[in-house]
Amino acid sequence: MTLAIYHLAAALAVIVVQTTVICHVPLLARFYDPALVVVAYLALFMPFWHGLGMAILLGAGVDQLSAAPFGLYFFAYLWLFLLVRWSALYLHVKSVFVLSLLMAAMVVGEHLLFGVLTALSASGSIFGHQTPNHAFHQSLWALGTGAAGIRLLLRGRSAVQSWRLQQQHPSNGHA
Repeated sequence: MTLAIYHLAAALAVIVVQTTVICHVPLLARFYDPALVVVAYLALFMPFWHGLGMAILLGAGVDQLSAAPFGLYFFAYLWLFLLVRWSALYLHVKSVFVLSLLMAAMVVGEHLLFGVLTALSASGSIFGHQTPNHAFHQSLWALGTGAAGIRLLLRGRSAVQSWRLQQQHPSNGHA
């Protein structure tokens, strides 16, 4: 239960940072969707059903706060979770290099999914005039920061687990 609360708090923190900080800092104008870090972490390091449920909740939460068509982030995070989970069968996901490449691939995958879902829901071009350029810049950001974000989430999980162990087995030094 404690890990579920940690994951909810991490997802909410990412949503808050995404909607309040990133959009107001010019340097981060082309930063990738930070929720992808949480989706990758859930897919790679959590049990399947727990990770899937949290990824779905994250997608629904981002859908509620974004101006995008409802279900866009929900389906994107669902498919990206499943694809990352599948790719973990073939990749050495403990490598920082592989994690960085995986995050860049997730950014490109998210743009492709958005394009396909947009094309299916409306008549128009799959990509706007800036989408390939944005995907490239966001992939560069993901290459540089994606693995660090996943490592940060892993470190937070370790801290929560250590705290929980201390709460379950307090030391008897004060007898």
